[in-house]
Amino acid sequence: TLALDRSATEIASALQRRAATNIAYLRAGAALFEAPDETEVSVFRNFVKELHLDQNYRGAQGIGWAKKVDAANVEATQIEGATSLSRIWPRLAAGQPFAIPVTYLEPETPANARALGYDMYSEPTRRMAMDSAARLDRPVTSGKVILVQENGVNQQAGFLIYMPVFDRAQPGATRLRGYVYSAFRAQDFLQSASDLYNVSGIGIA
Repeated sequence: TLALDRSATEIASALQRRAATNIAYLRAGAALFEAPDETEVSVFRNFVKELHLDQNYRGAQGIGWAKKVDAANVEATQIEGATSLSRIWPRLAAGQPFAIPVTYLEPETPANARALGYDMYSEPTRRMAMDSAARLDRPVTSGKVILVQENGVNQQAGFLIYMPVFDRAQPGATRLRGYVYSAFRAQDFLQSASDLYNVSGIGIA
């Protein structure tokens, strides 16, 4: 019916606008890490704080930085958390050339702290999205995953958006440095688009 078609169009438009906002934030975050010097966690934390995620980025668990770590350096690498240092986990599979662990993840919440050090490249769905993002040099959305932040209570399907960051200090350089990314609980993301753009009918069972 006409009403149903109009509702579907409104829902699609709301989701597109929400996704566009999310990607704009990721592009801004990626610019922080394209500089030749290492970006400190305090700089990234202040950047995310200025985004006012609770108002402008509802539906996201947060924004993170995942640094590429060569296999030879994995054992010696520690991830700085709010109260402790985390190792990269799980252990690299035989022949895996590098890890891409959750290095920074803001805002600081108990759920996000659980994700620190997690090698996202070890999981096939995340790895496929990251490889595509690096190959295309643009943001790519993953397939459905269960986020590391989930604790089994009211668990939702989730997804991630990855923005690749390259070392651009040299003209034409394409060395991958890592990814700025966002993690979403799917139902929360859909609801945030519905609330923000006053669209009814968005939801999944």
